[in-house]
Amino acid sequence: MRTLFMFLLLLCAIVPAHAANRAFVVGVDRYDSLGPEKQLTRAVNDARAVAAALKPLGFTVKSIENPTRRDLNTAWQDFLNGITAGDTIAVFFAGHGVQIGGLNYLIPRDVPNLTGNDETLLRDEAISLQKLMDDAKARAPRISLMIIDACRNNPFTLPGGRSLGGVQRGLARIEPPRGSFVILSAGAGETALDRLPGSDPETTSVFTRSLVPLLARRDLTLQQLAVEVRQSVSVLAAKANHPQTPAYWDELSGPAVCLTGTCAQGNGKLPPDRPPPPAPVDPDASLLAVIATLSDRAALEQLTRHQSQIVRGAARTRLAALPNNPPPSPPPPPAEPKYWRTGGGSVLELRTNGDTVAMTFAEPNTRARQDGVAVGQMYFTGRRSGIKAEGRLRFTTNNCSFEPSAALTFAAKSITVDIAAHGAACGQPSWYAGTFLLEPVANFTPSATGSPANSSGSSMVPPSQQPSRQPSCNDPDYNVFLDPLGCNKPHAFDERWKKR
Repeated sequence: MRTLFMFLLLLCAIVPAHAANRAFVVGVDRYDSLGPEKQLTRAVNDARAVAAALKPLGFTVKSIENPTRRDLNTAWQDFLNGITAGDTIAVFFAGHGVQIGGLNYLIPRDVPNLTGNDETLLRDEAISLQKLMDDAKARAPRISLMIIDACRNNPFTLPGGRSLGGVQRGLARIEPPRGSFVILSAGAGETALDRLPGSDPETTSVFTRSLVPLLARRDLTLQQLAVEVRQSVSVLAAKANHPQTPAYWDELSGPAVCLTGTCAQGNGKLPPDRPPPPAPVDPDASLLAVIATLSDRAALEQLTRHQSQIVRGAARTRLAALPNNPPPSPPPPPAEPKYWRTGGGSVLELRTNGDTVAMTFAEPNTRARQDGVAVGQMYFTGRRSGIKAEGRLRFTTNNCSFEPSAALTFAAKSITVDIAAHGAACGQPSWYAGTFLLEPVANFTPSATGSPANSSGSSMVPPSQQPSRQPSCNDPDYNVFLDPLGCNKPHAFDERWKKR
């Protein structure tokens, strides 16, 4: 019995306690020494979304937002101290990252704004991704998952288009230690989209919004999760004409591994009560389907530089199949007539500028000239909305002018003019309201003198105005439109004034 007790005691000493799931999540939006254009807006949201997705999977999550270098190193050491052999660990970082000398560095909040040849200082002030991976490996976890959404543009751009690290775009390829699985939000030399163009309603980056729903998928191995993230991000980024294909490195060994642990048993098969995982999906399949119908030359030119040779070839083929000349634009709608004739025979010129409408006298009739109207004098001015224009009409009689309110209604072959009643003006106590039509004039050429088309009178008449030359109903110059003597003679355009 004593021997059995000692054996059990020794067995407990060499077998680790129940393995735990532990996660370290970092998001950095604010950078104290960088300009406003280098600040980020979604990295902290990315970190919060990933943390919220990992907790239901049994992970104990240590989160830190906008840390300084010292804060980040302290929190990382605390996290390492809690890891025991056999644990599953997940590390997520969202923020700025750069490559220097082929190695990748994550940027904490208090990094200085470096210029010139300060790469050595930047390397000392940043956090080495390789060191994080080596630190994790030293704790002998069962799985070490690293997810890095830091492939944005290098924030340390120098004059002349250079940047610290020698390149401006993305992170470099990595060499993770055995037992690690690493996912970068974009391929080597690519940059990751923070958001889609226009009004993007999502609060997380293009990569993170694709990643989070897949973390809880119990039917996906880590390899399948990485492939599905690549596929989803590539399709979303292609809609923005941006090449972005997440990259991953698999240094795991043994059976297939699921983050939730449900498929990491025996030969990697799922328990009997769960359906088998889908077959591996070609990450470029959906992108190739998009290319087959894409007609945007700029987007296709971008895709000819894609890291996948298949995608590059498909983009070139599609470009070659596009017609050399774009289809002709539909003809513009017919322009409105420029010249219009009043019932009295005056010709008006219509001018528009945006929503502003103006009509001027191109050829006043005889009576209008006698009243003091000259070529070029304003007839109407206002603003147009649709078929309606509201403004003021300038009425001139006996060399006296006033401007009642008026409205124009545009139709295919006429303009209806509605003039509001007006109070005392030009020696009269009041003026009636009226409605009449304008007709389009074809092939009109203004003359230098503006010869009158016929002799008819002004467009408004006071209730008791008498003409100075005492016309009769049979006078050839009699104004049948105004009908001051009450002759009630028919009018060619039926444009009588109406008392309202």
